[in-house]
Amino acid sequence: MKDKEQTKQKLISSVGAIIRSKGYHGLGVNAIAREAGVDKKLIYRYFGNVDTLIETYVVQKDYWLSFNK
Repeated sequence: MKDKEQTKQKLISSVGAIIRSKGYHGLGVNAIAREAGVDKKLIYRYFGNVDTLIETYVVQKDYWLSFNK
């Protein structure tokens, strides 16, 4: 289970890294998986789709969203 959580965090962090370096348009399943160093199938296994992964990133990492709560 620990590896699963670490992999999920890698994927979430990779979304942030790509947004910072290439912007939102740089996001894609292949780019995120490559940045995280994992198989792209894990995005679908852990998050269902790339949109849910991006939403998870926003909820966990977005300063303004956290600030409002």
